[in-house]
Amino acid sequence: MRIKSVIILLFVVLTTALSAVPVEDFLIYNDFDKGFELAKAMNKNVMILFSSESCIYCKQLKQNVLPADDVSNFIINNYIIIELRADQNKTGKFDVENAAYSESGKEYTYEELFYLFGIRGVPATGFFDTEQHYLGTLPGFYNKDEYLKWLKFIQQKAYENGDINTFDVTNCCVGDEIKILEINAITLSNMQKTFPELLSYWSFEKFKTLNFLSLDTSKIYIIRDTKKEEISAFVKELNKNNLQNIYIVN
Repeated sequence: MRIKSVIILLFVVLTTALSAVPVEDFLIYNDFDKGFELAKAMNKNVMILFSSESCIYCKQLKQNVLPADDVSNFIINNYIIIELRADQNKTGKFDVENAAYSESGKEYTYEELFYLFGIRGVPATGFFDTEQHYLGTLPGFYNKDEYLKWLKFIQQKAYENGDINTFDVTNCCVGDEIKILEINAITLSNMQKTFPELLSYWSFEKFKTLNFLSLDTSKIYIIRDTKKEEISAFVKELNKNNLQNIYIVN
């Protein structure tokens, strides 16, 4: 019987504050295609942070908003975030006809992507769903609470039923369903290269002894030498009020 290495991304609703995660630990800088490939494998939304080195508000967004506990945790659990600058020497693929990222799409320079997405000023945040279709761009700087509301609005697909002004963020984003998604070793390797600081490695026996009420939501828990069936049986016994989703990697 083949033994599998399993990665679990735990989404835990905590009542106590967690230490902020530096934005550099979970942000993919200037690599459009890599970010989308990773998001596809992990079944996550994508957010593009259009920025420039000289942009004061971009720096404020990265220093004061993105690393905030609740913002960074929500991004890590639900999005792949890519910072993009208008580089003429780098390219990314995009299918204009279907308004979606595609590995077979036409190559555009990053400067052309700025124009393609209508970016007239920075910062701006572009959103894509888990199917990697372009949803739209949020221009400008927002404070922590406003920005997080937009993140939740997109993640919950609330745009299908109304606009941001009618979105009730207070009752958002906690559910009973525990989803288990398998991703492969190539994705794990990409994660290790992209945000190694977020990965935490455990044996299954040690993992079962963790206090799930105090887990750090910024961490990705990698469980070695176990099987999906064992993980599935174990998580079914956990308090679902403290979990949103679980992802596993073989």
